[in-house]
Parts: sequence; structure tokens; C-alpha cells
Amino acid sequence: GGVLACLRREVLPRDIIVLAGDGLYDVDLDQLLALHRESAADLTIGVTAVEDGSRYGVLTVDNINRVNAMREKPANVGAVQSASCGVYVLARRVIHQFADQTGPLDWVDVVATLLSEGRLVIAGRVLRWLDAGNPLDLLALNLHLLNSSTVGRVADRIHHPTASIWMQGPERNVRIAECEGAVLIGESVTFEPNVRLANAVIGTGARLGANVVVRNAVVLPGSAIPT
Repeated sequence: GGVLACLRREVLPRDIIVLAGDGLYDVDLDQLLALHRESAADLTIGVTAVEDGSRYGVLTVDNINRVNAMREKPANVGAVQSASCGVYVLARRVIHQFADQTGPLDWVDVVATLLSEGRLVIAGRVLRWLDAGNPLDLLALNLHLLNSSTVGRVADRIHHPTASIWMQGPERNVRIAECEGAVLIGESVTFEPNVRLANAVIGTGARLGANVVVRNAVVLPGSAIPT
């Protein structure tokens, strides 16, 4: 739906890059676009290795990067080398081809249609992909970013003797009984006495009650602990 909405524009660009919003990608988009254009592909799909292919679209890819098939969340496949990670480059003609689609349309349907017509679908390698598709993945992704230079783009570091504390918003007078590791505190977070934090992301507007301990966790925006 989001891709087909591009048709509202009077003129579409030659190619369109689509990225799913529930992950972190280490991918050279210029390189991926160049691969797509040099191959004269209809569709290029970013792929990476995963430990559990049953959670993703799994591609069958030959030794020159051509996609021969796509299976959506196949059961009991274990580790795979070419799972779709939600990065796509589409030629303009593909979007026009599906413009009149009214029913459900997923990427696996697009791939099946293109392959049945003898069209070219290729795979491009994504160096690193951190998914956020379930709670444990979301936690791992947040903790990864919390311990990277990226956190400095969205928050300011404040001095603390035992932890790396990053804060969003104007408030800097944080009264936390104990803090360890790396911690990100969103704007307008409320702390009651004796809160302890360690390797945690505290979302905007969260409320942490007295004696609450948050360790290796993400507290979503607006949450209250205890409720």
C-alpha cells in the first residue's frame, strides 16, 4: 500500500528504494541501486543470513545473484543465507504493473508474479540487519544502539560517576538512586524515590515508581511501572 501510494505523484522516479521500518540496516544504498541498474533488474531484494529463516521471506538465489523463488516464512528451515530483510529497489514499471491491485499484495506475491513472467529479480547483500519484529529483537536492537555512537545523535550525555546516561528533552536534574552501564532517558520521564537502572532505555513520558529496578530492558513510551 505504501509503495502503490507513490502513484499519487505525477511523475515517478526511475527507481524507488523501499525500507521496512522495523529494523536497523547496514547497507550501502548507492551500491544497491547501482547493482539494480547495472543488472537491469525489475526488482532487487536486500538479503542477509539469519539463524531462523522460518520468521522471514527466504529466497533461492543462484551464483550470479538471480532470485529463482521466494518462500514466505517456511517452517523448520533453520539457518539460511538469503533471507529478505525488508530492503527493496523497484523499477518504476513494476509499480505501474500492480497499480490496479485491490486485494492483499505482499512481496512474495510480487516476486512470484515477476518470476512467472520471466522478469529479473536479483538479490543484493545487506551487511548487517538488526530486526525489531518481536520483543527480544526490539530489546537487542535498543541495547546495541545504546552502546554505539548513534545514541549521541538523539540525546545528550550528562555526567554521572558510574554510568553513561543519555537524556532527551531539557530536563537534566535526574534523581536516580543507582545507575549502571548505559541508560537512555526520554523526555518527561517521572521517577519516584529509589529507582535503579542498568542498561536500559526509558521511553518518553514513562513513569517509574518507588523502588523499581529496570535492568537490560526497554520501557516503552508512556508506560507506568508499576501500573
